[in-house]
Amino acid sequence: MPRRPTNLVVNPGTSQIRWMWSEGQSFAQVRTEVVFEPYATQSFSVTWNGNLSDGTNLPPGSYQARGLMVFDGYEANPLAPSELAAPLQPFSVR
Repeated sequence: MPRRPTNLVVNPGTSQIRWMWSEGQSFAQVRTEVVFEPYATQSFSVTWNGNLSDGTNLPPGSYQARGLMVFDGYEANPLAPSELAAPLQPFSVR
């Protein structure tokens, strides 16, 4: 399975995806090798303006976010633990 990056925003305690960075984007299926030294990590930043796919803003409330490389089983449970995904991080919109 080609790995593609994405970031998610969900309602806390649910798997209801409110926003996904990769939605509506296309990706070339090109194999790329990334080598990590033992215990190494890599970080990538995404800036989001808070707009949802329907053009509205994410309403005030509590949410969770995570970044990941799409992993086996992602479609069945995008919040499943995976070494290819960051832990869920809580945040609030006021």
